[in-house]
Amino acid sequence: MSTVTAAVLGANSEVGTLRTVMVHRPDLAHERLSPTNSHELLFDDVIWVRRARQEHDAFVDLMRERGVEVLLFHELLTETLADSEARGSTAAWQSRTCSGRRDSTRR
Repeated sequence: MSTVTAAVLGANSEVGTLRTVMVHRPDLAHERLSPTNSHELLFDDVIWVRRARQEHDAFVDLMRERGVEVLLFHELLTETLADSEARGSTAAWQSRTCSGRRDSTRR
């Protein structure tokens, strides 16, 4: 008899040891920030994307040096979309949760 166990995800402490983290490197979306849309997208101001990438990379290196498992969002997404079953589930979820959203958020 085999038992399947699922990984428990979550954060149970603000000060505990960080074991695993998922990060997203600043990319094209951040380059599209402007003074007119930054607040709507929950940024205090437009960022210097080149500098943000350098700081992000340095922070990822530091976390890895300290034994933290760093998961890169773009790699996880690429792996997920390469799996046809997962890609189908992702498309179905997106159509259920995002339908009509674009029109309702435009001003």
